[in-house]
Amino acid sequence: LKIIPNSSTVIAGFAFLANSCGTQSFFAFMDGLGTDQFYLQWNNSSHIIDVYSAGVYRGSSSGIIPYGVWNYVEVKATIHSSAGTLDVRLNGTSFLSLTGINTSQTGNAYANYFRLGSSNHAGRTVPQFYYDDVYVCDGTGAVNNNFLGDCRVECLFPAGAGAETQWTPLAGSNYQNVDETPPDSDTTYNKSNTIDQVDTYAMGDLVSQTGLIYGVQYLHSVRKDNAGTRTVAPVARIGGMDYPGANVNLSDSYVYAREIKELSPATAAAFTISEVNAMEYGIKVVA
Repeated sequence: LKIIPNSSTVIAGFAFLANSCGTQSFFAFMDGLGTDQFYLQWNNSSHIIDVYSAGVYRGSSSGIIPYGVWNYVEVKATIHSSAGTLDVRLNGTSFLSLTGINTSQTGNAYANYFRLGSSNHAGRTVPQFYYDDVYVCDGTGAVNNNFLGDCRVECLFPAGAGAETQWTPLAGSNYQNVDETPPDSDTTYNKSNTIDQVDTYAMGDLVSQTGLIYGVQYLHSVRKDNAGTRTVAPVARIGGMDYPGANVNLSDSYVYAREIKELSPATAAAFTISEVNAMEYGIKVVA
């Protein structure tokens, strides 16, 4: 489950693989933790996708979807008790497009959670479904307000020293203390208590050589180690300039701080592949 802002229009896409399992839902947009506004169900008898909204069957995909095969699923819905819309795509082709239907089980004209996986997984030791390359959008803003199509999500890690190495490493080079996946907490780290000090790292390159970049997510694992308040911000270094992101107030435990940038802070246009490959990423002490 993942919380999202109250959204009247919701769009999602994800790569999907069905493992050996029974008939059950595998994706939903929800209002609160307990109620699906609409959901997708794996039909184990016919190996197709069934679509339900407000608890009512709306239609199914055509053709057999074999076990163990990756497909890309996309859904878009306007949440409303009588004027709802629903469009579901499989590998870029719409198999269900409806208007003027009830897409609100709760009566509220929004969704605020989405769910990957079954709502009934108690006692299962083998994954029923696998997911990859997930995106979620709403219908607002000038970009990323409709289907994005079959997408790839790539994760880049520190791969070399950046232009700014102002934090103190526990040992070795700064970037070598933050290149683990998953993070290893206090085993390796960089630290600073000096306001305005910045650490940046050269990052690995994208595998993709062509295509559009719909957004970049900043992500760092960070904590404070003393009493009082401490605030940091992510930093993207592009063309020799630092572009800090949103401030993050730290706790005593490691947490992931996330921020999504749909447009480059340097150009106010979509990121390019060459820009991302040349970009350094890091962190700044704000207060």
